[in-house]
Amino acid sequence: MGEFNRPLTIEQEVAFRVADWEQATRSALDPSLTPNERATARLAAAEHVQALTVLLFLRDASAGTARARALGQVSAERELQIGRWGEQHRADDTGGEQLRAEAEQATALCQAAEANIAGGAGWRLVLGEQVAAAFAETDPAALRSKLVQVAAAAVAWIEDLDSRTSQPAEQA
Repeated sequence: MGEFNRPLTIEQEVAFRVADWEQATRSALDPSLTPNERATARLAAAEHVQALTVLLFLRDASAGTARARALGQVSAERELQIGRWGEQHRADDTGGEQLRAEAEQATALCQAAEANIAGGAGWRLVLGEQVAAAFAETDPAALRSKLVQVAAAAVAWIEDLDSRTSQPAEQA
C-alpha cells in the first residue's frame, strides 16, 4: 500500500504524460470517433504537451542546466528591474529606412563572417544581427518574434560562456 503513496519522480511523470499524449493523439486521428470526440482528444493532447513542457523545464532546472541557470538569472534581473523602475510601457521606436538599412548591413556582415572566418561569426555579430533585425521591425507580432530571437541568442551566448568555465558566472 505504501508503494502507491510515493510521489512520482519527474521522469515517471514525463513517461505517463507521453503515454497519455500518444493515446490522445491516436484518438484525435481516429475516424471512428465523432468530430466532437476528436476535438476533445486534440485539446487533451495539447494539455499534455503543455504539461510536458513544464515538466521538462522543471527537470532541467533541478538538474542545474546552463539554460535553466541563465533563464533563472534573466528572470531575477527582470524582477530587479521591476522593483527599481516598476512596470514600464514605452514606445517601440522601431522601423524606418535607416534601421532597415542597418539590419541589412548587420546581416551581410554576419553572413560574411560566417563564410570567411574560422569558427564563424562571433557572438557580438550574431546578437547584433538579431538586435538590428528587431530594431527594423514595425509590426508588433513580428517585433515580438524578433525580440524572442534576441533573447534566445543572448541566452545561447551565456550558455557558451558558462561552458568555457568550470563555474558559471554569478549574476552581478
